[in-house]
Amino acid sequence: MTGSGCHSERSEESKGHIVPENMLPSQMGVHRVGTLAEESLDRYVSGPDKLEAALAGLSESDLDLSRTSGEWTIRQIVHHLVDGDDMWSQAIKMALGASGCTFDLSWYPGNDSWASELGYAGRPVEPVVTLFRAHRSCIAQLLERIPDSWQHYVVLVAPWVPHGQQMRVDALVNLLTEHGTEHVEEIQRVREQHGL
Repeated sequence: MTGSGCHSERSEESKGHIVPENMLPSQMGVHRVGTLAEESLDRYVSGPDKLEAALAGLSESDLDLSRTSGEWTIRQIVHHLVDGDDMWSQAIKMALGASGCTFDLSWYPGNDSWASELGYAGRPVEPVVTLFRAHRSCIAQLLERIPDSWQHYVVLVAPWVPHGQQMRVDALVNLLTEHGTEHVEEIQRVREQHGL
């Protein structure tokens, strides 16, 4: 998350957090039910279309461009975005299937270490873009079918919230939507800088 803790532009205190403190529910617009939930779901489901549009027409070598030296490339941003979605989709499923259970990220080594170990810099993006669409579609289907789905929750335990914090499904969906939007905009800025 550019400027809020995801990778090369993160602040020192949030370095390594997959969800920085300023993205936790107490600082986010949490959507409840009815129209706001429907609007949230529409924004969430549109994420894959926005990512694919941001990547349209880029060559393999274009994917290795970044805004400045030391920042993540488009390729790395895509892998980070989708890995985050993949991880947090599990939290949503846990909340929906066993509301109140613990979602433990205390094992998470930090974004840069994770990206290095999983080879973000050299992997093709097509499979993860497909995964991104599949996850969003699957989660949307669950949200539409499970009664009171937006109020279900997990208790997040992580290095930055060691005592646990309740995160409702509406906050999780909002978090993933904002995370996706932020990185799509980051990709667009890289494109603009390189005249693509």
